[in-house]
Formats: sequence, C-alpha cells, structure tokens
Amino acid sequence: MRIAFQNLFGKQYEGGANWLEVTLHSVGLLAQPPHCLLLGATPELLPRSLVHASHIEVVPLQPVPQTPAGRVIASVTRLALRRSWEDRSLTDVDSQYKIDLWVGFSGFEGLGAQRKLLVWYPDFQFRHFPEFFSTQELRDRERQWNYVASRADGIIAISGSVAADALHSHPNIKAKIHVCGFPPVFQETALQLDPQKVRERYHLPPRFFLICNQFWTHKNHALVLQALRSLRESGETPPVVAFTGRTHDYRNPDAFSELLQYVHAHDLNSVCRFLGVVQREEQIALIRAAEAVIHPSRFEGRGAIVEESYVLGTQVLCSDLPVHRELNAPGTLFFSVDGVEELAQLIMREYPHSLKSSASIAEDSRRLSFEYGERFMSVCQAVAEHPRA
Repeated sequence: MRIAFQNLFGKQYEGGANWLEVTLHSVGLLAQPPHCLLLGATPELLPRSLVHASHIEVVPLQPVPQTPAGRVIASVTRLALRRSWEDRSLTDVDSQYKIDLWVGFSGFEGLGAQRKLLVWYPDFQFRHFPEFFSTQELRDRERQWNYVASRADGIIAISGSVAADALHSHPNIKAKIHVCGFPPVFQETALQLDPQKVRERYHLPPRFFLICNQFWTHKNHALVLQALRSLRESGETPPVVAFTGRTHDYRNPDAFSELLQYVHAHDLNSVCRFLGVVQREEQIALIRAAEAVIHPSRFEGRGAIVEESYVLGTQVLCSDLPVHRELNAPGTLFFSVDGVEELAQLIMREYPHSLKSSASIAEDSRRLSFEYGERFMSVCQAVAEHPRA
C-alpha cells in the first residue's frame, strides 16, 4: 500500500510532528509496512528515529509559482470545464507512485477532490474556549472543519472526546470517524541519558516536580503558581517546580511575562525553574528524574504527556478532564482545573521516583507502537477500500 503523508516536521507544531513521527515509526514495525511518501519534506527535517527507515521516502515538492491573475484565470477555467483542480506537484507524485491514500492534517492543501483523503483532526478547542481566539480565527477554524467534514473520506480523532465534538455538529459523518489515539514512543537510543546527571545539569534538587507544556494560556500554568503561593502563605515550604516548553503564545503574547510577574510578586523565584525548550532526550530524562509530572491543562485533544509519564514510570498529577480520564492511566491523581488547594495538597505529598529500567520502557513502548501501527493501518485500508458516495 502506498500512502502519501503531508509533512508536519519543521512547522513549529510539536503535537503534529509528534503524531507524524509516532505514526511513521509504528507502521514501520509491521511485517509488511506500507510505502510511506513524506511530501514536502527534506531528509534533514526527519527526526533521528526515522532517518534510516526503509519504508519512508522523502519527496520534496516544487509547487508551480503562479501570479494572482494566473490563479483567477485558472479558477475560471476549472469552473468552465468542470474539472477538479489539483496542485501540479501532487498530480506528478500520483503519476509516478500511484498513491492509494493521502493523509493530511486538517485537510491537504492542493489535493484534488478525486483523491482518497484521510485527515487527522486534532481537537475543537476553539469551540470550548472561543475567548482564546480572534473572531477571524474562529471563522477560519469553523470553515476548515466544515471542509474536512465534507471532503475527507475518513477522519482520525485522537480521542473519544474529539470524536464526540466532531459528531456534535456533524452527526452525519459518524461512519467517517475513527478513534485512533497514538502512544508515546521511546526507543532505547533516546533513553541513554542518566536522569540524575541531567537533573544536576539543570541545577534541580533531588525532589522536584515537572511541567512539560508550551506556555499557551489554556495550559493553565497559573494554577500551579497559585498553588505554590498558597503553600508559601500558609507557612509551608513548597517543592521546586521546573517548567519546559516554548514561551510564546501568539494568541496572548503577554502570557509568559505575566506569569513571570506573578512569580516575582509572590516571591516564588526560588521554587520555579523555567528551562525553556530542552532536547527530547533531556526531556525524557527529566520526566524520569522528577518526583511527579503536573499536567494542569484546561483543554486537550488527548494529553500525550500523561501517557508518556505513565510509560516512563513517573507519577502524574493531572487536571480532571474527560479526555484525561479516557486515557485510563493507572495511578494518575486528578484535581479540578481551578482546584488551587487540591493541587497544593497533592504537591506536598511525596511520591516514589520511577524505578523503571530503560529496557522495560523500550519494550512497553514497542508493544504499544506495534498495536497502534496495526490500528492505524486498519483505518487506512478501510478508508482506501470504501467506495465513495
């Protein structure tokens, strides 16, 4: 089977890149992996886990440049001839490889309507928290989703919660929706760093908590700071909390600076460590070294850090969202998204550090990846073989 994937590497969207890396890796574990074409990528964009994968072929695209006047003429011509338009570079790819299925993220730019399309759609945060989006962005996202619902032959939802949101506005697409969550992937090469040495490199104490989220407003970092403040004001000595992730939220550019101002105003500098973006191997080591990972998010399409921490053997303190309950990660402790005192009490408890070996983590990860690869391919085959209406 030949599957053409829309490239998501190098796009500054870690969630999409993670999904693509896990998916390509997982189908490569199968006895007969598909021929995966990664369109619009270059070899240097591939993550190290995929560089030597024989089932993946990188196909750089060279779209034909077109002037605004040319685009208008082409649009009128297509309408007059009743022909389905397609970017010429994609037409050339299909002519060469005879693609069975095209897999895109929230669509597939430039793809003709005649092609079988499977779309990965991440979530509907814009409906749950419209205050985080501009009016224009809300319109754009609704328009994009309506296009996906009508155009895609199959839609992958990474959780039952996402699927329920999709069906809320489009119950007629039930047959198109496939719930197919992706697991964390930890190869032994990514587990070689000593967790305690990485902890020491970042000048963290033996007991610390970790948050691994970009500083988007909905990730709810403020709740953690409020819990630390509450502990300090009640006479307790809070533990150190380390934060990793990009600090820019384009929807709220002042968000990170406001968090820093809160830290300074309430004398939390000694217990808050902002590490910025760390290398993936170091992030994994820090998760293993942490006493617990805190995930306070107000909204998630899935909540990958919960699964990652569970597979790595680290305790998780997690916001009580239906999607997080859906993950069914044993041992997870929940708090409400506004539960300052709930979280403060959980932070003051002591948790055993992960004792899980690298070999055990890699074995569990491989098993989960293989199972996911089988599920994903069953979805691809069902969509590719289903007759179009």
